[in-house]
Amino acid sequence: TISLDGRFIQLLKGVAPLPKVRRDVTVSLWLDGSMHIEYNNQQLNFGVLKGKPNKKKEEKQRNKPAKDHPWRILNNKLSRSSRTSFSREAFG
Repeated sequence: TISLDGRFIQLLKGVAPLPKVRRDVTVSLWLDGSMHIEYNNQQLNFGVLKGKPNKKKEEKQRNKPAKDHPWRILNNKLSRSSRTSFSREAFG
Protein backbone atom coordinates (compact mmCIF):
# COMPACT_ATOMS: atom_id res chain seq x y z
CA THR A 1 0.00 0.00 0.00
CA ILE A 2 1.29 3.44 -0.94
CA SER A 3 0.12 6.77 0.48
CA LEU A 4 0.28 9.64 -2.02
CA ASP A 5 -1.33 13.08 -1.52
CA GLY A 6 -3.90 11.70 0.92
CA ARG A 7 -4.84 8.81 -1.38
CA PHE A 8 -4.06 5.17 -0.72
CA ILE A 9 -2.86 2.99 -3.57
CA GLN A 10 -2.86 -0.82 -3.35
CA LEU A 11 -0.27 -2.68 -5.42
CA LEU A 12 -1.80 -5.69 -7.16
CA LYS A 13 -0.23 -8.95 -8.28
CA GLY A 14 0.70 -9.06 -11.91
CA VAL A 15 3.49 -10.13 -14.22
CA ALA A 16 6.12 -8.02 -12.43
CA PRO A 17 7.13 -9.13 -8.93
CA LEU A 18 5.90 -6.96 -6.07
CA PRO A 19 8.52 -5.02 -4.12
CA LYS A 20 9.32 -6.04 -0.57
CA VAL A 21 8.04 -3.91 2.30
CA ARG A 22 9.50 -0.37 2.56
CA ARG A 23 11.19 -0.53 -0.86
CA ASP A 24 11.14 2.57 -3.06
CA VAL A 25 8.90 2.63 -6.12
CA THR A 26 8.63 5.30 -8.80
CA VAL A 27 5.23 6.96 -9.12
CA SER A 28 4.78 8.97 -12.32
CA LEU A 29 1.86 11.30 -12.98
CA TRP A 30 1.69 11.90 -16.73
CA LEU A 31 0.35 15.05 -18.39
CA ASP A 32 -2.79 13.21 -19.51
CA GLY A 33 -3.60 12.59 -15.81
CA SER A 34 -2.72 8.91 -15.73
CA MET A 35 -0.60 7.40 -12.98
CA HIS A 36 2.12 4.82 -13.52
CA ILE A 37 4.04 2.93 -10.82
CA GLU A 38 7.35 1.23 -11.56
CA TYR A 39 9.69 -1.02 -9.61
CA ASN A 40 12.95 -2.25 -11.17
CA ASN A 41 11.92 -0.62 -14.46
CA GLN A 42 8.76 -2.77 -14.64
CA GLN A 43 5.19 -1.44 -14.56
CA LEU A 44 3.16 -2.52 -11.52
CA ASN A 45 -0.58 -3.06 -11.44
CA PHE A 46 -2.39 -1.00 -8.83
CA GLY A 47 -5.78 0.17 -7.65
CA VAL A 48 -6.77 3.36 -5.84
CA LEU A 49 -8.55 2.68 -2.54
CA LYS A 50 -11.54 4.73 -1.40
CA GLY A 51 -10.34 5.07 2.20
CA LYS A 52 -7.57 4.16 4.58
CA PRO A 53 -7.02 0.38 4.66
CA ASN A 54 -7.62 -1.44 7.93
CA LYS A 55 -4.65 -3.06 9.61
CA LYS A 56 -4.96 -6.74 10.33
CA LYS A 57 -4.78 -7.42 14.03
CA GLU A 58 -3.18 -10.72 14.82
CA GLU A 59 -4.20 -12.33 18.06
CA LYS A 60 -1.25 -13.45 20.10
CA GLN A 61 -1.66 -16.93 21.45
CA ARG A 62 -0.29 -17.54 24.87
CA ASN A 63 1.58 -20.81 24.96
CA LYS A 64 1.16 -22.15 28.46
CA PRO A 65 3.08 -25.25 29.39
CA ALA A 66 1.06 -28.29 30.42
CA LYS A 67 0.35 -28.84 34.12
CA ASP A 68 2.78 -31.73 34.21
CA HIS A 69 5.55 -29.84 32.39
CA PRO A 70 8.93 -30.00 34.20
CA TRP A 71 9.17 -26.21 34.29
CA ARG A 72 5.89 -25.96 36.21
CA ILE A 73 6.81 -28.78 38.60
CA LEU A 74 10.17 -27.20 39.43
CA ASN A 75 8.60 -23.76 39.82
CA ASN A 76 5.88 -25.13 42.13
CA LYS A 77 8.45 -26.92 44.31
CA LEU A 78 10.56 -23.78 44.63
CA SER A 79 7.61 -21.58 45.53
CA ARG A 80 6.31 -24.04 48.12
CA SER A 81 9.69 -24.50 49.80
CA SER A 82 10.25 -20.74 50.07
CA ARG A 83 6.76 -20.25 51.57
CA THR A 84 7.20 -22.97 54.18
CA SER A 85 10.66 -21.80 55.25
CA PHE A 86 9.41 -18.23 55.59
CA SER A 87 6.40 -19.26 57.66
CA ARG A 88 8.58 -21.39 59.98
CA GLU A 89 10.97 -18.48 60.54
CA ALA A 90 8.17 -15.99 61.14
CA PHE A 91 6.15 -18.09 63.55
CA GLY A 92 9.05 -20.04 65.07
